[in-house]
Formats: sequence, structure tokens, C-alpha cells
Amino acid sequence: MSGRYVGWIVLLLAITVAAGYGWYVRAVEGLKVTAMSPSMTSWGMWVAFYIFFVGLSAGAFLVSSLVYGFGMKQLESVGRYALIIAILSLVGVFLSILPDLGRMDRFYRLYTEPNFTSWMAIEAWMYVVYVIILLAELYLASRYDIINLKNTVKGIKGAIYRALSFGVDKATPEMHARDMRAVRALAIIGIPVAAIGVHGGTGAIFGVVGARPLWYGPYTPIYFVLSAMLSGAAFLLAAYLLTNKLMNRPIIPETVKSLRNIILLLLFLEWFFIFWEIVVSLWPTSPIEHIEVARLLLFGPYWYVFWIVELLIGFIIPAAILLSGKLSKSLGLLTIAGLMIVIGIVGIRFNIVMPTLAEAPLAHLPPEWDIKQMPWSKVPAYPGVIFDWVPNYGAGVPYFPTVWEVLVELSVVSFLVLLYSLAVKIVPVQQEVVGSE
Repeated sequence: MSGRYVGWIVLLLAITVAAGYGWYVRAVEGLKVTAMSPSMTSWGMWVAFYIFFVGLSAGAFLVSSLVYGFGMKQLESVGRYALIIAILSLVGVFLSILPDLGRMDRFYRLYTEPNFTSWMAIEAWMYVVYVIILLAELYLASRYDIINLKNTVKGIKGAIYRALSFGVDKATPEMHARDMRAVRALAIIGIPVAAIGVHGGTGAIFGVVGARPLWYGPYTPIYFVLSAMLSGAAFLLAAYLLTNKLMNRPIIPETVKSLRNIILLLLFLEWFFIFWEIVVSLWPTSPIEHIEVARLLLFGPYWYVFWIVELLIGFIIPAAILLSGKLSKSLGLLTIAGLMIVIGIVGIRFNIVMPTLAEAPLAHLPPEWDIKQMPWSKVPAYPGVIFDWVPNYGAGVPYFPTVWEVLVELSVVSFLVLLYSLAVKIVPVQQEVVGSE
């Protein structure tokens, strides 16, 4: 184990612990330490990252299904990477949504007292099914190599392999063939679980909220799944290139080319949806609340998230790199392009949550309620916004994450990177030739 790797692990551990102070403040002080209190929005940064990690997990799993479910040999070298990312992203899902709960200690009630008329309760149980599929698939896909390595690898790593071999002394090609048949079945079963139950279900949480413009609609779950596949493929490309480069493992050109092509297709499909969603929402015949939220998205307090994070960082620059025959040959630029797309997806997730919540759903208040007479604070209109922008309940403060929210999410991200760095050292991510001695 190199000194550089040990230093990297120590750094991640230090960031996780230091940023973890945000968890202490959140636990002691409650939600009042968040920017949701002065802005009076009900969801913020943590929910945005919650749906980001759900999408990243489902997207990575769907890419792995191309390998194990449909036999796409060009992507075989990233199959186990994809499953690791899917599992760890699911950890990020739980850690990101937990601090958003009013009483974090009561999270278990979602399982002990579920209300299955709520999509959130359905989602919680879908996660259980999903994580069982992921763990079983990763184990069976790796078992042949684990058994073969248990007697040759020493130390803690060897002990882990011996424990996971469960007393099997020798791996045989016949056993591997049985395992891979089971993996294929799990991959196929997992597709509807991931696409419909996990991330499509997350989209349904938003899509069934009729009072919120740009959320409500039958196509919201579909849009969520498309974003999930894009984020999973883009992050997988960056993780594969970075990991293999740093660990001196071979990078297979066919794998990189296939991932690049998949990402390009998904990237343009994603922006096809974004373009038409905005155009239709801004059309003069659209409901006024849709026009208002769309203009908040483009010109309101979060304008930079759309124009800089989503469009420039998440689409224009990476698309230019991926489309260029010369630039796309650079593994470093491909890595940067993948990470930029992931950052853009984070921006998309933020813009799913915040602009819609920034506009109070007041269209159906009783006529005797005179909004202008309510003691709401006023703020100047933003360019392109039809009316004065009045946040939920008139707090007059656009939402922006506090340092405590940022620290909590930073600790989550650093913890996941730490787990990934350990996982790719322990899990035999590169498949050995079956039957070779």
C-alpha cells in the first residue's frame, strides 16, 4: 500500500470528521440552523442531493445492466465499478435525506408505520429491495475472483476474501457460470426496480404534486430516469479513468469509447427535454404560475445555477470535449467532461427543487384573502419576472444554503469518496480469466 494512497485516505477521513461538526450542530439546534428557516422553503440543499444520489445510483446500476443483463462486452471492465458506485450512492441517498427530517431519530417509522398512499413510503421499501439486488449482484459477479484470491492475498484483505468465500476452497468454471446466470437474472429484475421503483418513483414524488408548476405531470418520472442514466454514465467514466490511472490499472479504449457515445446520446436527450420544458412553460398560453416559475428559473435568484452550472459547465463545455475527435482522445479531458456533467446534474437537481418552491402556490386562496394586505416583506422584481418575487410565506429571503448545510453535505460526499477509495482496493473490480490457473 503506497504512502500516497494512505495519505489520501487520511485526508478524506479528516475532511469527513471535520465537516461532521455540521451534523452535531444540526442534531443539537434542529432545522433552525438551515436557510430553510428564514426563506420558509420546505426543501433545500439536502433534498437536491438526495435526488441527485438516487439518480446516480440508478444510473450506474442501469449501465451495469448493459453488461450483466444484455452482455455488452465493451463495458465489461466497468461492470463492477458501476455496482460499487450504485451501492455507495444509495448510502448517499440515506445520509442526504436524514438531516432534512425534523426528527432524525424517527426515520425508522417510515418502515414500521408506512403509509402506502405516499410515494415516499413506497420508495423507502423499494430501496430495501434495490440494495439487496445490488449487494447480491456485486457479490456473485466477484465471487470467482474472491475465492481464487483468498489464499494468495495476505493481511486484512486476505481475511476479508476468506470470510466472503464461506468455506468454498476452489472456484470452478461451472460455479462461475451459475453465478453469472444469477447475476443476469438479478440485472434484468433490477431494471424495473431501479428505473420505475427507485428513480422513477423519486420523480413520482414530485410528479404527483399538483400544486407545483414544473413538477406535476406524467413525464416527470421519465425525465428523472433520463437524468439518472446520464449522471451514472458520466460519473462512471470519470471514476473508471481516475481510479485505473491512479492505481496503474489498464484502461480499455473500447470501454472508454462506448461510455463516451452513451454519454453523448444521453446528454443531448437530456437537453432536448430541458429545452422543450422551458419553451412550453414560457409560452404565452401556459398557466401564469408556470410562466412565473420558468422565469424564476432563468432570471430569478438562481439564474447562475441554470446558465453557468447547468448550461455552461454541464452541457456546452463537456459536449464540445466529447464531440471533438482531438479533445476526446485525451483521457484527462474526458475525465473532466464526465465530472462537469455530474456537476451540471447537481445544478439540475437544485433547480428542480428551488425555483418551484420559491413561488408560493397561492392561485386558489379564498377571494376574501387580500394578498396585498398580508404582512409579507417585499423584494425587488428580478429581470424577466412578471410580478414582484415573493418567496413562500413572504419571508423575503431567497434560499441559499448555510454553512451548516454545506458542512453536512461535504461530510457525506467525502465519506462516500472514502468508502469508494477503500472499496476499489478490496473488491476485485477487474475480472480474471475464468478457468485460468
